[in-house]
Amino acid sequence: MAARARDPAGAEQDHTAILHVEGDTLEIDLPVLTLLRDVGVRRATEQVLAPLAREGIVVFALGSDTEIVETVDRSEIAWFHAPEAAHSLIVDEHCKMAFSIVSLAFKDDNKWRLYDGTSTIHAAITDAGFLSRVHNSQISFSKGDVLVCNVRMQQWQTSDGAKTEYEVTNVLEHRPAGLQIQLPGL
Repeated sequence: MAARARDPAGAEQDHTAILHVEGDTLEIDLPVLTLLRDVGVRRATEQVLAPLAREGIVVFALGSDTEIVETVDRSEIAWFHAPEAAHSLIVDEHCKMAFSIVSLAFKDDNKWRLYDGTSTIHAAITDAGFLSRVHNSQISFSKGDVLVCNVRMQQWQTSDGAKTEYEVTNVLEHRPAGLQIQLPGL
């Protein structure tokens, strides 16, 4: 357990890996490196060692009654905290979309629920001019209104799978609900 869950700055490979960690050079077997990189294993290790944080428990020993293979004492517990899984950005796209409003949020930083005709999404509205008109009661909404918007859609790969976030960067048009029949040329 020489790597002690520190974050490696670099690695070299053969049948073993040479890790460069906080100025130290450590040689470990490749299967150990695989375990070190596995977020699930790191979380499980953190949970196994969690009792060391309790009063009265000062050492964790691994082995049998006759042979101790490895020990971790209370002062080393910080080495085993699982890092937050890095979220990897997969998609970052901008597109024009139309939405009907499911619910809107007047509180800052709350997301609006919007329906695109297929599914409901939660979107942050970052168009400052549009929000200003909403807050100043220059725009009112009714059931069936449609917003035509420029939308930024970002998708990340997380430890739990895919995560998608929507941001309405610009509201191009607010189309009130069709209360009257549209006639050509009018």
